Amino acid sequence: MIKIRSIAAILLSILFISAGYSKNMYLKKTYTDSQGRVLPYCELLPENYSPHKTYPLIIFLHAGGERGTDNTSQLKYGSNLFLNKDFRQNNPCVVIFPQCPDFSYWANVDRINWKFPEKTTEEDVLCSVVELVQSMVKNKKVNQDEIYGIGLSMGGMAILNLVRDYPDMLKSAISVCGATDIKALRTADVKTPVWFIHGDSDPVVPTIFSREAYNVMKDKNDKCRYTEYVRTMHDSWNKAFNEPDFLSWLFED
Repeated sequence: MIKIRSIAAILLSILFISAGYSKNMYLKKTYTDSQGRVLPYCELLPENYSPHKTYPLIIFLHAGGERGTDNTSQLKYGSNLFLNKDFRQNNPCVVIFPQCPDFSYWANVDRINWKFPEKTTEEDVLCSVVELVQSMVKNKKVNQDEIYGIGLSMGGMAILNLVRDYPDMLKSAISVCGATDIKALRTADVKTPVWFIHGDSDPVVPTIFSREAYNVMKDKNDKCRYTEYVRTMHDSWNKAFNEPDFLSWLFED
């Protein structure tokens, strides 16, 4: 029994070391926007990266629990997806994980009354992400016609805001347990196909927001998709990450 436990401990140590080594493939960077705000972000470059080429870009926006300034916490969920060997070989792209500051929010939302008041540019930290992406396009690092977005919870709300407010920015997007102003979405000139994913028993972000957003969006783009997990609470991303086409769906024409 002792030997078995010892072997198990060694294997777990190897696994953790490997996971840590993989996470170290993300480069820690910062971007200073036009308001002087410093945005921490982690960047994963494709294999055999060439500064003379442009690449597709995936923006991954984390949930509320990963806010901060350590430029690490935002990698907690989803970052391992892009370290998969097959994915990296078949989908050479740049991946960024920006980190939202403490006491701020990717999307402006009153979660008590579930209202979505507008923010000024000075208040809206999501503008920093937009400027970062624009700078990467300007520097010819990424292709402006191949930018994709994924967001969880607070990040899912932000992804839907990007889809609504920057209709030419994202080629496709995935919102996991997100929410948005349905009225504003209905009147917006939205073009981006979105895959909405939500748990049916979510106690944090009401499932109705994804249901209603999908009902609006499916009439704007027939590629839109909706997945609702039964007996699933707020952590629906755990099931979403196991969808066989979770990432490949983004690149479908």
